[in-house]
Amino acid sequence: MMYKNIKSEYIKNKIKETSWEKRDYIDDLIKIERRALGEFSGSGTGYIVKQLESDYPKEWEIIWKEINPERYAKMVEEEKEWQDEKRRREEEEELKRRKEEEEKRKEWIEMEGRM
Repeated sequence: MMYKNIKSEYIKNKIKETSWEKRDYIDDLIKIERRALGEFSGSGTGYIVKQLESDYPKEWEIIWKEINPERYAKMVEEEKEWQDEKRRREEEEELKRRKEEEEKRKEWIEMEGRM
């Protein structure tokens, strides 16, 4: 990992305020930059990428907006669509569960079960 190849001004500024002992933080920011540039990919990177996004949400957003704003906007929209779809499925499942529970209750009453 070469620090001179950093493109993000945000990371360059962070280096100025980060001690050598804390360089792992900078190395993680560089991984975010590399991902935004399309250089950090492959079969084993999915977990790492999600972990970086989770560990450094503010930095993730800043670096992506700086390096690849179009792709960042698309990722945000895709995440929103995914969340909307997830919420819709959960609501459908809850409605189905309630209907099933009501049917069971009606059957219980028909069988003269105690309430």
